[in-house]
Amino acid sequence: MSKLQLYIGESLPAYKDVLNVNPSVEIKRYIGDYRRALDLVEYDKEQSHTFFYVSYLNAGYLLAIVATISGSDSNHLSASVYIPYDIIIAGDELHDMLVSAAEILRGGKLDSESLDSLRDIFSHTYAEDDSYGMRAPSEGHNYGYVKYGGSHYPTLKAYADLGFYLPEFAQYAGILFVEEDDEGITGYHGTDMSVNELPALTVVEPPAEVPQGFTPHIFRHLFNVPFVVPKDKEISIVWRRSGFENIVQKITVDGPDYTIPDIDVSGSTKSISPVSFYVTAQGNQEVPEGVSITVNGVPIDKPVNFAFKELSNAQVEITAPGYFPYSGRLDLASTTQALVQMRELYKVYRFDLPAHTPDPIDALHFTIHSKRRLDSSPIEGYTTSDGAITEGANRSNMLVYVGGQSRKSMIIALCTFVAGVLIGFFTGWLSFREEVSENDGELVAEVSAAAPAAEAAAEVAEQPTLAEAPAPATPSAADAPTDFDATAAKTYLDSHQVWRRSEMAEISGLEGLFDDMNNYNFERITGYWNERLSGSRSFDALTAAVRGSSTKRDPRTGNHTPTYNHEGDTAINWRGYTYWIDP
Repeated sequence: MSKLQLYIGESLPAYKDVLNVNPSVEIKRYIGDYRRALDLVEYDKEQSHTFFYVSYLNAGYLLAIVATISGSDSNHLSASVYIPYDIIIAGDELHDMLVSAAEILRGGKLDSESLDSLRDIFSHTYAEDDSYGMRAPSEGHNYGYVKYGGSHYPTLKAYADLGFYLPEFAQYAGILFVEEDDEGITGYHGTDMSVNELPALTVVEPPAEVPQGFTPHIFRHLFNVPFVVPKDKEISIVWRRSGFENIVQKITVDGPDYTIPDIDVSGSTKSISPVSFYVTAQGNQEVPEGVSITVNGVPIDKPVNFAFKELSNAQVEITAPGYFPYSGRLDLASTTQALVQMRELYKVYRFDLPAHTPDPIDALHFTIHSKRRLDSSPIEGYTTSDGAITEGANRSNMLVYVGGQSRKSMIIALCTFVAGVLIGFFTGWLSFREEVSENDGELVAEVSAAAPAAEAAAEVAEQPTLAEAPAPATPSAADAPTDFDATAAKTYLDSHQVWRRSEMAEISGLEGLFDDMNNYNFERITGYWNERLSGSRSFDALTAAVRGSSTKRDPRTGNHTPTYNHEGDTAINWRGYTYWIDP
């Protein structure tokens, strides 16, 4: 069982509480002066006029009776009633309570007798109904007005039967109800939201999830709970996914048993541009110059739209002068920014060194990879048999002894050199493999440009294929460790107004957060990062803003497109970031 909340006040002209019955802190912050709503109407100030005002909150609605005081400018008395959506109250009873309260307030004073009468009117206890549907909460800063009664508009009783709810009213901070037959009304300002006929209302269940990650929204709000909608009237469901074009689904609900049809989102498009890729040189963070990118054969030198089905397994080609080309397939539909490492080109020189042992064996073979041209023998005291050094993994350069140190010392030096190369190679390979394993399951795609094939095949194809490409040598920046001391991470976030990428990269548990913020990777912030950093005052404010941004305009606008920061800017004022995504 539940009771209504009643807040009685007077504005003379400043607002003052007179009596609160069953108040709550959460609702009381919405109670105050109704002067801005009254500015929508021009009325005879020498007479007393009664208006009704409604505003929708998250779990109920605020319904106010506003009575102006004759002989004053905008002074008025008000009785504001908070009615939860889950209580059962008949339209007849609600209408009668409003009319009775309006009659008391019209007297222009709040003495003890009037207050007792108002308290009695709204003191009933009501049963609860858990099957109620959500209403879209009021938003914005402007007000609208509605005419009721007379010969053209629905009566106050008709609105009471609907709980004073129409979805289109929610686009305003509040709606002022004005009686058409009030002869003291001389003019109007603002937006007229009056209707000639009221629809029936019904509840519709949310649609089934789609595997591609699009989320449904109704009346500009996430549609994951039942919602109250007009019956037999076309409404829109907007399917959204970050980076993709919205898909609008039109439905007409004929009753509470209505099932929303499945939606095909494969045709939704996403804009791919050069900033959709973060191209680095292997071993450092310098971006190669002259990068050329194609996706599914289309040059990406400007933003290009692709359908979802074209991006889930996109063919990507990347070239840059002085680097091996990359060719492979990436899931660009699921990434905010694909990280690609380019491997520098090098020359391959193969050498054969004769070996004299008791048992005849083939010559010793070794290969040198160099970014520069090799013009002389790498072994002191030896030269090639023909005096020239030929480049190519399948072209042998036979070394012959011409003098200098003894052959024995040369063999020992060569073996030491080869052993050192092999040890260094396998140490790096093992380290590389470890880094790759840490990146399993990474949301942001990170790949490495193709490396050369086996030396014996290099003569046939000097440019490696995708199958020959090594995995990334650097872990993805978007991935943060799952096992870390969150204290240092949260301390940094709460003690710094400006979050810097370089500083965050040095703190365990913050690696990648900067990039996810910069690229508007909201799903990852409210999921992956929230599980690790929840409890940080600053981060909790960030996640609240991210969740609120789903009902606002796309933040990729103006100076903050396609990323929040301009290229080269590696610092974000987190407070300014929240104001931008959730204005």
